[in-house]
Amino acid sequence: MSSYYELYREERTFLRRTKISKSRKIAVYRQMILCSQKGYELLKILHRYENDFLQLPPDKQELIRRQIDYLTDTHEQLLLTYIDKVSVDLNYAEKHFSQDPKDLMKLFLNEMEEFDKVDEDVGIDQYHLMRIIACIFAYQETVDYLEKLMHSFKLRHNEENKIDIDVHES
Repeated sequence: MSSYYELYREERTFLRRTKISKSRKIAVYRQMILCSQKGYELLKILHRYENDFLQLPPDKQELIRRQIDYLTDTHEQLLLTYIDKVSVDLNYAEKHFSQDPKDLMKLFLNEMEEFDKVDEDVGIDQYHLMRIIACIFAYQETVDYLEKLMHSFKLRHNEENKIDIDVHES
């Protein structure tokens, strides 16, 4: 994906109007790639620390799982919006269960307090929980910024930013 981005970025433009439109597309492509990379990084971290994640109480596991589900659903919605398979929906976040990142931060801080109270090294490693939460926050930031770019791209610059993507179904 990033090789296609590099090829498109290096392509020459001759008209100023197409140069501005191309710059907008490049900004969106760059954020789409970054967002996909952060999602992949989150999956790698979850896989790596799966044992520690499974040692959390079920309600805390569910809180983290809901946050990740919300972010992946939003990311998928944005990608479908980009290729015009789904129309731009400004109320999408309100219709779906929006997780507040403050709940996730409270979970992390409460777990740290519990670790301070218990002297034994039983349960989840603090560092591993911190890595999972930090990865979720990084993914959330990139998805939020992609959403901002996508809405601006689709709503404000609709006519000059026509995208022609051939989707071949096998």
